[in-house]
Amino acid sequence: MHCIEPGTTIVSDGHSSYKPLAEIGYIHESKAYYKEDKEDFLKMLHNIIGNVKAYIQGTYHGLGPAYIQSYFDEFCFRFNRRFNPNEIFDRLLNACVLADPHPMS
Repeated sequence: MHCIEPGTTIVSDGHSSYKPLAEIGYIHESKAYYKEDKEDFLKMLHNIIGNVKAYIQGTYHGLGPAYIQSYFDEFCFRFNRRFNPNEIFDRLLNACVLADPHPMS
C-alpha cells in the first residue's frame, strides 16, 4: 500500500481482509453490499472481479504467482478495449514493436 498515504480513508465492503488497514495507519469504513440494495455500491468492482476470476479459470485454468501481474495486465488491456475488439490485435502488435526488450527473469 505504498501508493496510498497513511491516514487515508478507504471505503470497502465488510470483508475481514480489510481489518488490518486500521493497524497500519489507514481509516477504514466498511459498507454492506447486497444485490437487493438499490444503491450500486462497489457493484462494478464486484463485476470486474468476477470477470477476472472467470477469465483466469476459463483461459488458464489457474495460475501461479510468478507471472500473476502479467495475467492481470493482459486482463486490464482486454477490458479497457472491450468495446473495440477488432483493434486489440493491431494495438498489441504496435505496443510490441515500440516497446524496449524486457526479458522475464
